[in-house]
Amino acid sequence: MKKKISFIIFVLLLVVFLIKYFISSYKIRYDLNDFDVTEIYENGKYYFELSNDDLAFNILFYNKRRLSKKLINDISVFEGKNYNCFDVNLDFYAHYPVCYDKSNNLVHFSLISDRDVIEYLSDLGIISTSKVDYEDEFYFTNSLDSNQHIAVWKYDGFYLLDDSGVKSIDMFDNDRYSNTLSYLYKDIIFLPNYDEDLFFTKFILFDIIGGKYEIYNSDFEISYDSYISGTHGKYIYLFDRKNDNLFEINIKNGKIECIGDSEKGYIKYENGKKVNASLKEYDEEYVMYFDVNYNNIAVDGLNYFYTYNENILTRFKDDENFSIINIYENDIYYLDDDNLYIFNPVYGHKLILHYFELNFNDSNRIFVYNK
Repeated sequence: MKKKISFIIFVLLLVVFLIKYFISSYKIRYDLNDFDVTEIYENGKYYFELSNDDLAFNILFYNKRRLSKKLINDISVFEGKNYNCFDVNLDFYAHYPVCYDKSNNLVHFSLISDRDVIEYLSDLGIISTSKVDYEDEFYFTNSLDSNQHIAVWKYDGFYLLDDSGVKSIDMFDNDRYSNTLSYLYKDIIFLPNYDEDLFFTKFILFDIIGGKYEIYNSDFEISYDSYISGTHGKYIYLFDRKNDNLFEINIKNGKIECIGDSEKGYIKYENGKKVNASLKEYDEEYVMYFDVNYNNIAVDGLNYFYTYNENILTRFKDDENFSIINIYENDIYYLDDDNLYIFNPVYGHKLILHYFELNFNDSNRIFVYNK
């Protein structure tokens, strides 16, 4: 009996230990090389904020919780002609460069072309990625990870990009230049049957991971004067402005139901709860209620910042000729002319796709899903 009780106590203590040191969140402060360091771990990510009398900068990594704390080991300084850089050494990343100009404005190292900085980064084993122009009209760099999936509209279907290469998914007999009614929810893209002209009675659910799609019939004539009004659970909601109908579409089995009209009334979701809505809201104000994934990195003009401290801005672009496609964890997917890039503070800018059509029709849609 005593052995059994001792074993139970041991197991309980082990569980407490594992939770405390490998799962639970923490926030600590410490000093290192004249810097005040704040270190936070929560929900699978580490956030570090470092400051001295002159400036402050921050770092964010998605990583598993480690047994030890105080994970920044050293900070060294490089002083260049126009830029200075810190080399931050962490337990799980040997060299993380943080650069700034002589006015103490943070500038991502990938933007700096000064020879002295490039040589310094090269000595650290860091090679900044650069933009390359390709003569091919379509060029995929095969540089996606296994969890990254991208669908690019090609007028009669999609190009599906992942770590295995490119697949061309043909869906329609005729080209459709605008596909604004397409919508990605979870790993499924909803889109009308664009082979129907004035309205659609069929729709498609496309699996962005597997590359398979199914065509579903409905009992309704749905106008193209519609918009996706929201998502909730396994459902997408579409409002037909011409016919004043609100549709609920099940992305799991393709079932579609008209749940709102002038007789039934209308609903929407607020903070996850179903509430009543009016036709005026849907028709004139465009009701929107979507399941949102919150990210800790955001973009403000030419700068990115972490939501832990929105006052610490780091410039990562030199011009405003780009549009944000998607943000996931530390990855910022953006379109610049006819090129699709991923920017990550760790490695900089990475070209994913060059496709000449991206520069001509900005109503086309690029869908990004991270598994």
